[in-house]
Amino acid sequence: MVHHPLLFVYTRDILYTTHILSTAAATTSSTSAASVPVEPQPKECRTPLMGLMPCKDFLTSSTAPEPTNQGKCCDGLRSLVQDAPICLCRILEGTDLDKLMSATVDRDKFIRTMIICDSRPGEFGSCEGPVPPMRAAPTPKAAP
Repeated sequence: MVHHPLLFVYTRDILYTTHILSTAAATTSSTSAASVPVEPQPKECRTPLMGLMPCKDFLTSSTAPEPTNQGKCCDGLRSLVQDAPICLCRILEGTDLDKLMSATVDRDKFIRTMIICDSRPGEFGSCEGPVPPMRAAPTPKAAP
């Protein structure tokens, strides 16, 4: 598995900064960390990653213009970061986004898109441990 160094450093720095800030907030808060609700994990990552389809031209072409902060590309990225940040691991640790977009995604441009869209992943831990699959497992059919 190949990791893009710039994406790893960018994401690691954001996660580290977020961890420090959330730790400080938890320390000064009167509420214990155990009572803070944990966001539920998505059952699959394909749907949240589909929100990046408006970014496809920029992410896969050397000539496409940058997305605007107020456009559909940034809306999709913000939704992914807010609602299913664990699915960013599908981009960091593989080629799932390449397959979804049927083209090679420029990881540097993905980082640039996160900056343009002012999208920073919240603390979701790391990509170690269970990451939801691209597609949810089919529901078993009930016996007649």
